[in-house]
Amino acid sequence: MNHKGWVESQVSGLKVYFRPEDRQDAHAIEQYCLASFAVLEQLWGLKAPLNCRIFVMTDWRSFIFDSATTIQRIRYYLAYPLWVRRIGSMWQYVGGWTLPYRKAPVVGIKPGRLASTSDRTIGRQIFIEQPDPQKKICNITAHELTHAAAAHLSLPAWLNEGLAMRTADAVLGVETVMPETLELIKKTRRGARIWFLMNLNWNPRSSQDLVYRYVRGYWITRYFQQTNPNVLKSILRQRLSRQEIYLRLGKAAGLKGGNFWTQIDRRVYEFFTQSEGVRN
Repeated sequence: MNHKGWVESQVSGLKVYFRPEDRQDAHAIEQYCLASFAVLEQLWGLKAPLNCRIFVMTDWRSFIFDSATTIQRIRYYLAYPLWVRRIGSMWQYVGGWTLPYRKAPVVGIKPGRLASTSDRTIGRQIFIEQPDPQKKICNITAHELTHAAAAHLSLPAWLNEGLAMRTADAVLGVETVMPETLELIKKTRRGARIWFLMNLNWNPRSSQDLVYRYVRGYWITRYFQQTNPNVLKSILRQRLSRQEIYLRLGKAAGLKGGNFWTQIDRRVYEFFTQSEGVRN
């Protein structure tokens, strides 16, 4: 790894890299990491990822290239024209990023001074407004560490995001997603495009598609967490095929015919619109 300009800190075997001016945020992130690892194991049975490195990132290029191995860096340089525009355009919206290398995932988290100025166009359609910058960083840390801890499982995108958002809820001790977003799954959207959106870990060009994936993933994950948490833990014990994941979830929800996506939205919506449905 290229250590140029980075300060390294270690806590409980976790390596955190930061610029000198972001030392205070780096130490706060260390504590949020430890809290997140405890919640990940308690909620989902997920262990802290081995060899995970955390970067307090202030520039997306330095984060991606400085955290890469020599071989990874060469690959990034060769493919640079293919991804530079898309990644660069995303920078203004994100508070954190995970590079899900299965053997050694890398997590980037913006310091408070940058996270507080990120574009909230997408986030305000999903999340309850959080004015405390430290709680924002805690939320981002918990979210991204969930991705890192589950990187070896290659989960469907909706479940990957749902787990991350529920982990953030648990670490912060409050709900972070607006209750009214449940209405987005009231009318099921179908078709090949929606299937790819929910299952593949790529970032859609449409902001509405992105909001839909986050919201749907959150509520479906929360449904199983509240009705049958053991089925989620069983799915997260080992890498499973998508077919096996949906068979287990469908069985746990009592869905008929084994067709998960044609029935799950109604089941989730009905559950959470009951008088005591929306609760932690």
